[in-house]
Amino acid sequence: MSDIAMMRTTSRIALLTLLFLAGCATQQNYSADGWRQIGRGDHAGALVQFDRALEDSDSAELHAGRARALHLMGDNDAAEAAYAEAIRLDPDNVQWRVGQTIVELARGDAEAATRVCDEILELEPQLAKAHYNRGLAQQLSGNHEAAFADFSRAIGIQPDFARAYNSRGVTLAEARRLDAALEDFAAAARLAPELAMARANSAAAHYALGEIELALTELNDAIRIDRSNPSFYANRGRVYLDLGNPSAAIAEFEHALALAPGDTRLWRLLAEARSAAGSGGDWGTDEKATTTRSRVPHTETVGSSTALQTRE
Repeated sequence: MSDIAMMRTTSRIALLTLLFLAGCATQQNYSADGWRQIGRGDHAGALVQFDRALEDSDSAELHAGRARALHLMGDNDAAEAAYAEAIRLDPDNVQWRVGQTIVELARGDAEAATRVCDEILELEPQLAKAHYNRGLAQQLSGNHEAAFADFSRAIGIQPDFARAYNSRGVTLAEARRLDAALEDFAAAARLAPELAMARANSAAAHYALGEIELALTELNDAIRIDRSNPSFYANRGRVYLDLGNPSAAIAEFEHALALAPGDTRLWRLLAEARSAAGSGGDWGTDEKATTTRSRVPHTETVGSSTALQTRE
């Protein structure tokens, strides 16, 4: 081969190498931008970045990024498909399976979530997050003993796992072991002071024990931490009704409705409070009202949350 031909061949190789490297860099930039946008809360923008990157390369990380963005946007069916593709490309990556579990829980498919957790634990038996998520799936199925066991395993592996304490506390409260539940809620709040749901769950347990003032204190703390959860305001409104303060209850229910205007149960609670205020009813001294209002944790759904909460 002549020197000129060799130079041309070398130049073509160098050009192809540069184009390949440029393509890789572009893909990496799109991927990095996608994860950054997820961190900033721009989930739709992140999805665009991952889709652009997938035009050049079919990688598990990009499909997992799409799945995460889709889940955060509320499209859990599409997120499930994206995680399945990531796992197909990288079957030994535990993190993709953890993400898939979260999506299955969001879809309400306890059986699928349990199956994925079992697969994770075959790969990594000491992964506390997998035991925790399987506990959530068992709780969703009503298997409270199995849920308690999984939450306890998660805590045994990771003693500072605040959400596992919170979820185990919910299981204990549902079994009417309220004193033990309060201990777990207190542990969760101590380990993660920003975990508002632990305070709200503690309030539900105190309320079930008839400790109304303590319930109010815990709800005040929950709302101080998280002012966006309608169930916190709704439950504080219920407490104010029990304390004989329907005017304060009205304000709480109105605040909850501003956050969840489509929830008909909140409208019913507001009507109850207005009726009490209009009739001059004193819920704190009316013997019939006091004895008939149930002293149990409030578990009916308000907006997208419940009084006893196991997940974000």
